[in-house]
Amino acid sequence: RPHEVAYGNVMGVEASDEQVDNLFRIQKEFGIPISLTINQLNIPIEIFCSKNHRVTDAFVSWLQEFYDRGLRSCTLANNHMMRAGFLQTKFPEMLWKNTVNQQVSTAQQVVDYLYLGYNVIQLDRSLNRNMDELKRIKDVVENYKKKYPGKYVKTCMLVRESCMPS
Repeated sequence: RPHEVAYGNVMGVEASDEQVDNLFRIQKEFGIPISLTINQLNIPIEIFCSKNHRVTDAFVSWLQEFYDRGLRSCTLANNHMMRAGFLQTKFPEMLWKNTVNQQVSTAQQVVDYLYLGYNVIQLDRSLNRNMDELKRIKDVVENYKKKYPGKYVKTCMLVRESCMPS
């Protein structure tokens, strides 16, 4: 029996249409880029197995509305959708960020996420004092940039956050 499928809301709030309009106004008037965050790790199974890609197509259509208004940055926790590549094709100017909830904390994970199609790799806060691993991450990112010189790649890290770990 058909039912509504929606991503969960991990923060427990949703922006009103007026608030979203205001964010786009801030982006346009002040040049401050806005970013959409869809960082839930518990992804509805319907995203992967809906008949004729109905749910995925609905997601792309929903995201298209933001893209058409000028959104160019999105945090997305769905590695499968990223690896499939259709998001990067449909939204070629979008910067795709992984979520801090994925806890990327090794150079190998950074490489894995780059090859999934993410442009901005958000590193786990556990790396704040791990200079050896940060140096390895810098090396793998530089090697990746040499291999794919036209691709935008950036790393970033939260140095303080109030989310509960794990």
